[in-house]
Amino acid sequence: MVLSAQATDADGTVTAVEFYENGTLLNTVTTSPFSFSWTPATPGYRTLSAIARDDGGDSSAPATVTVFVRNVLANSVLIPAGD
Repeated sequence: MVLSAQATDADGTVTAVEFYENGTLLNTVTTSPFSFSWTPATPGYRTLSAIARDDGGDSSAPATVTVFVRNVLANSVLIPAGD
């Protein structure tokens, strides 16, 4: 599945978006669109987050979502936690 983030910077340029699973860095994407292919290792709850970094050295607060991975396949199903 593809994880993606939209990021903009009002006074400069977004230089990277870091993607995390349960606090562990999965990937750093340095070009827009900020996305990459991800396959979870096992079923279960995951906290996914993204942090944008800009050309001034600043970073965003993490954008976070908790999901439940039902099946671990090439086309895994993500269900937002609580649904």
